[in-house]
Formats: sequence, structure tokens, C-alpha cells
Amino acid sequence: MESLKAFNAVDGITVMGWVKMTGENPSPDPSAGEPGARYNSVGLAGVLSGDSDGHDVRALLELIEVDGEMRLVALGRRLDGGESQMFAAQQDWRELLPQGEWVHLAATFDYTSGEMALYRNGEPVPGFYVKDGDPWQVDGSPSSATNPRGIKIGGSYPQNDAEKNPCNCRMDSLMFLDKAATPTTIADQYARFQAN
Repeated sequence: MESLKAFNAVDGITVMGWVKMTGENPSPDPSAGEPGARYNSVGLAGVLSGDSDGHDVRALLELIEVDGEMRLVALGRRLDGGESQMFAAQQDWRELLPQGEWVHLAATFDYTSGEMALYRNGEPVPGFYVKDGDPWQVDGSPSSATNPRGIKIGGSYPQNDAEKNPCNCRMDSLMFLDKAATPTTIADQYARFQAN
């Protein structure tokens, strides 16, 4: 998407906005072919990679199973076709995103250093990296020099030709920044909304 060229060969990305859980998450997975099956993740919001089919991302906020436990994560990919890395919150996702409550979330991705972070209501969220080693192949250079194929909000496949990882939720004031915002910037954004 030409309109997303700001995220071409970018040093960092921030995905930020307000989320309110309004229903059952994760959703039943009708494609699994067995009663009671559910998706293993809940997509919130993100920027697709330059070679995405509508699922693979450069930067994403989502809920996903990590070692069998659903967690809030920042999931990023530096290189098109390359491996992703996740920074997962330690705290139970239901405490971070209580049903029926608006929560301000942010995820930052620094592709030059490999650092990622999560924030809730302007404050850093303690967490851990899911994969060992260097899945991003960090060498100080930015992300792939391609325009993202779009953004996704509330699941995968924004072209509406498939469904995966839907979110029974509402969202407001989503922001996609072409830099890894500082903790101060994220706190200021949260405070700005609180003031209004």
C-alpha cells in the first residue's frame, strides 16, 4: 500500500490505542472441525508485512497462546519472510483487559536494536521475550524496504476473504507511528485522552 510507505525500511513502529473487550475471547474456530475448538489468538491491531497474505505482520498487538497460556503480546517481524519475535506480558491478560472496560494499550518495536515493549494505561507492562536467540537477525539496519500490505484491526485478513483470530471487542483512537515511541510519549498520549 503506497499510503503506508512511512513504514518502508523503518527503524521502529508503535501500535497504540484504546480497546474494550465486549464478548467471548478467544472465539470458537469453525475451521478446526471439532466441537469446542477455539482460535489460539485474538488479533487486536497491527501493520502487515510487505509480503503478507493478510496475516503476517511487521508489528502487532494481540493475545496469543504462549506455552499453553493466553497472553497479551507485542509480535513483530523485522524482515519480510523472516521470523517473528514476541514480547509477552507476565500478568494475566484478563486483568490487563477486563471485560467491558476501556484500556489504553501500546506496543513498541525497535528493529535496529531488537527491543520491544508493552504499555497499559501509560505504564510499562513487565514481560519477557518468547524466543531465544536473535530471530530478527538484528544488525542495526531497519525493517524490510517494502511498503506494508495494509493494516489489520480485530483479526486477520482485512481483505475479507478469510477469518482468523477475531476480536469480540471495540477499539478507538488507534495510532500507528513510524518510530518506537518513548515511554514518556506513550504516557503523554494516555494522559491527553484522560484530560479530555
